[in-house]
Amino acid sequence: MTQKDDSVVDYLKQKSKSKSLIKKISFTLAIVIFLGIISFFIFKLLSSNSNSSKPLVSVDVCTKPANINLLKISSNDIYASNINQLATVVRKIQSLPSDEKSANCLYPIVWYYINTSNLSDSSKYLNDLKKVYNNKVGYNPILHFTVSLKILEADVANIKKDNLYISNNALSMPVPANIRNSK
Repeated sequence: MTQKDDSVVDYLKQKSKSKSLIKKISFTLAIVIFLGIISFFIFKLLSSNSNSSKPLVSVDVCTKPANINLLKISSNDIYASNINQLATVVRKIQSLPSDEKSANCLYPIVWYYINTSNLSDSSKYLNDLKKVYNNKVGYNPILHFTVSLKILEADVANIKKDNLYISNNALSMPVPANIRNSK
């Protein structure tokens, strides 16, 4: 063999070794990626099973069997905007023990006072609701027609603006001449 043939053979051996090294690295990388993907899906599966085995549902005085009907009625009244009927339910909810500690009990009360434009009570009960509301739990599914705390806050702010507007304009209304001259 000539020196030229030896260099070609050495070149081919080096090329073969580098191809072999690239194949080994590629194979190892593919296995690592594959195991990473499998681990990710196993982790997701295990974590989703642990969360779904116990659904988050708020249990409180309003969701007890003796009082659950109050939530059902209030939900229907809220949907139908039946303020008069809701007033009766709100009074019953307020008479329950610990109503200030339950988001399920407080939501219909807040909704009622907002929709009767009662600034004082809607503010008070909204503040109570914000203290106890858990975003991860939410409300009991019986309350079908709920809105976020931000919307409730905006509603209370609108009542405040409306009251301010009315009080400012009520004071600046012109007094009719027959009343002004009745002295």
